[in-house]
Amino acid sequence: MERYENIEVVGEGSYGIVMKCRHKETGQIVAIKKFLESVENIHVRKLAFREIRMLKRLRHENLVSLIEVFKRKKRFYLVFEYLDHTILEELEAVGGGLGFELSRRHIFQVLRGLNFCHHNNIMHRDIKPENVLVSSHGVVKLCDFGFARISGPNESCTDYVATRWYRAPELLVGDARYGRAVDTWAAGCLYAEMLTGEPLFPGDSDVDQLYRITRLMGGLCHRHQSLLNRNSSHGRSLRKASVESLSYRHATLTNLNGPSAASARGPSGGLRSLRNHLPCCSSSGLDFLSQCLRMDPDTRPNCAQLLQHPLFMQDNFAERFLVELRDYVAKEAAGNPLLQLRRVEERRFSVMSLEEPPRVYATGALPRWSMKLAREPLDKISADVNVNADSLNQTRNCNGRANNRQTPEHPQQLPIQRKPLSRPRELSFIGPTNVQPNATYIRRLEHKGLLPMLDSNNGKSCTLPILASKESLLSSRVAPKRTKLDVSSSNAIAYGAVLIDGQAIAEQVLEEVKAEVEEWTRAGERRPKLIAILVGENPASKAYVGRKMKAAKAVGIDSETLRFSNDITREELLNSIKKINEDPTIDGLLVQLPVPEHINQQEVCQAVSADKDVDGFHLENIGKLSLNRKGIIPATALGVKELIVRSNIPTFAKNAVVIGRSKHVGFPIASLLHSDGTGETPGLDMTTTICHRYTPRVELEKHTKLADIVITCAGVPGLVTMDMIKPGACVIDVGITRIKTDEGKYRLVGDVDYDNVRKVAGHITPVPGGVGPMTVAMLMKNTMIAVKMLKSRSLKNGNLRYISS
Repeated sequence: MERYENIEVVGEGSYGIVMKCRHKETGQIVAIKKFLESVENIHVRKLAFREIRMLKRLRHENLVSLIEVFKRKKRFYLVFEYLDHTILEELEAVGGGLGFELSRRHIFQVLRGLNFCHHNNIMHRDIKPENVLVSSHGVVKLCDFGFARISGPNESCTDYVATRWYRAPELLVGDARYGRAVDTWAAGCLYAEMLTGEPLFPGDSDVDQLYRITRLMGGLCHRHQSLLNRNSSHGRSLRKASVESLSYRHATLTNLNGPSAASARGPSGGLRSLRNHLPCCSSSGLDFLSQCLRMDPDTRPNCAQLLQHPLFMQDNFAERFLVELRDYVAKEAAGNPLLQLRRVEERRFSVMSLEEPPRVYATGALPRWSMKLAREPLDKISADVNVNADSLNQTRNCNGRANNRQTPEHPQQLPIQRKPLSRPRELSFIGPTNVQPNATYIRRLEHKGLLPMLDSNNGKSCTLPILASKESLLSSRVAPKRTKLDVSSSNAIAYGAVLIDGQAIAEQVLEEVKAEVEEWTRAGERRPKLIAILVGENPASKAYVGRKMKAAKAVGIDSETLRFSNDITREELLNSIKKINEDPTIDGLLVQLPVPEHINQQEVCQAVSADKDVDGFHLENIGKLSLNRKGIIPATALGVKELIVRSNIPTFAKNAVVIGRSKHVGFPIASLLHSDGTGETPGLDMTTTICHRYTPRVELEKHTKLADIVITCAGVPGLVTMDMIKPGACVIDVGITRIKTDEGKYRLVGDVDYDNVRKVAGHITPVPGGVGPMTVAMLMKNTMIAVKMLKSRSLKNGNLRYISS
């Protein structure tokens, strides 16, 4: 503390105090968090280490900046940039709410900060007005990462986090497998409070909190209702409440799915109840709140989707406000010298990003000096997007030094960007250049922001997109007119789309299903069983069935393949299917298509019981999907949706084109894309156009050039070409065709001219390795859906369609 002068205490908490201090050398005002307990206290040390680790990992203009960490007299001190006040102080000062425009500005920035955290697999878990700081220019920054943690699939977390008024239903009922959706819920509560000046759900106990939530938003989802009933029987939900005073509310909660559900939910839940509760809120604001406050966390949109909500898209708000925000951030950074001299122990920060955070490693044929950066993790690479010349001079390189502080070992800095500036989610590098006399590059700047570079020794050249304008770059010390680079291993940088790795995402889904199966069997239920019927000796069909059986074994599902010869009669096959339908120990059935020509394929699909139809081909399941009702969704369509959602590709109010009209693939995909995200089967809220292989190319090109997502499943190799795709669009190739190469070998290709389309697309799936693995993974997921639906209907109807053991 000898370098800082204490001015006053500005905040107190359970584990420490926050002091407003002045840096003695620079006069800069900072906020210092002092932990009151000794570092020998295990709990305090855990909180301190967690907050330090998170803030070292995260660097964004909507997250508070950690300047320094030190320890004195066995106590931790965290030095942060100082911001004027919190949203709580604004609410207390104004009274009656902050108004529509200011609330919209604040929540937009909160979502941007959370979106950056979630992209880095971090949950904040304590969003509330006092944890949101506001600068004098109106820049909002999230703080207090003591409860934050890295989130992984199916990880169990403590449910007793966040302040009660902002806790999501899954936390209140004790669901340990919650995820980032808890932050989305808290953001919705925060927005409502900013509009009205009063907390939306001010419960005085866990039970009271749940009561208030369900009265306004409707009943708990089935999983949470079961958890509540189980946990309440042990007194968990009543640990801080008076049973006598809350007996009615507790009884109401534990019967939300019973006959009294309607009275518990009130006359109308969700959007209509919000409209009655917040009569002065705009229609877009009410819809935004209803999205954030969905009772089932699986249906809550993520932050990236919420940032595309009409609340922010109307009157060009997002675009206008981001321009203002850039100016404010640049001014604040220029006026704070300590932000340029951070002395945190590990220098592994990303430079401020004014766009969405990069999510991939650099790939392709990079020069040697770039390959060194490409092998580093993203949190070691300085990432900067669309930054003006002034802020560019103030950014930091990957070794933590300010770029305008030249050093002998790294005399020059060259900004290199992986994609053109017009594309979304650019990945930019600012790295050191080594002096190599034998490789001199002379550059010419062009108006399109491209930097052609020519090797004067061997004539090799490459074109690098640059960050700043011609004039600002010429006057900048960051990239002088002549620079010497060690670029001897390649003559070009390969630009391309972000590859959507279907195999990796499928493995995540299978791990989740495996955990679900284990939980199912631990509850005393028998292991699910899946039957596959294979007719004939088709090599491709054998391979597909083999992959499905292998996946079933990997997740713990009992499986069996019934093989029939090619000359089986229609009656024999249908009788075999009927026996499986009637067997209460079998939960899922799939018939591998195609079947021999003498058997009607459609008739076979309809013969499979809709309850056991894990392929989702039965008319009943297709009809439920069309009506946005809960059922078994075709596995390929569900896999495509999962690829889009897990790749964080914005869909709300975006345009999509599906090329393919089959009832098993094209139509279900289109249904999921355009369906309402609030239904029993949540869709992606896209404006969807369906084309097919016979759509005239001129018309097809008109549609695809407007599409943000293009999904092709026509089975026509080379159907989608580079000139048909809007720059930055997502291209998902479901088509698969076996073709013979010039060497006489066979290989699998999709509908997309992959090598060329990837040059303009923002995201793309490969063939193979894209949608195929996802189809298998979603079949396993559908099997678990089927077994749960069978048990539920058996209990409800008293039949023997399901036997538990």
